[in-house]
Amino acid sequence: MAAAVATLPVLAALLALLPTAARRPALSRPAVRAAIPAPAVVAGVLAFLSGGFSLMVSLIALLTRLFAVRSSETAEPATLAVLRAVVLGVVVVGALMLLLGRSWLVLAVAAAADAVLSVVAGRHDLALVIGDALLPAVLAVLASLPSVRRWVAVQRGRAPTARGRDRS
Repeated sequence: MAAAVATLPVLAALLALLPTAARRPALSRPAVRAAIPAPAVVAGVLAFLSGGFSLMVSLIALLTRLFAVRSSETAEPATLAVLRAVVLGVVVVGALMLLLGRSWLVLAVAAAADAVLSVVAGRHDLALVIGDALLPAVLAVLASLPSVRRWVAVQRGRAPTARGRDRS
């Protein structure tokens, strides 16, 4: 025990001779994380809020249709309603993935699919169709902007490819 205590000053002197960066590489170079771009924040928050609310409404409508004796003639077909609920669930998951910096593609594809399903849903009023499809289309565009794609690539630890396109 006394021999171990006697070697401590020698080890401390040898440690002091080492360069600082070699001793503590993790402490000398802190990891710098890029700030989240504004389009990613807007797309993520709007997709999470609007997709979550629409998903709740869709699920309530599906449950009502499932347990109802009569169905209304103005309701969309059951397969379309189920497909829309699934797409809205993916929109919510895509919003979370975008805000966490994991993927921009999930939100972009799901929001574009939601815009298409809004048009196909069979509404008769053109203003309602445009209103239902406009927000998901804007979300798809915001999620796929180059600054958002670059930020996701940096967050995932992958640099953009030489041609300027990233595959995240």
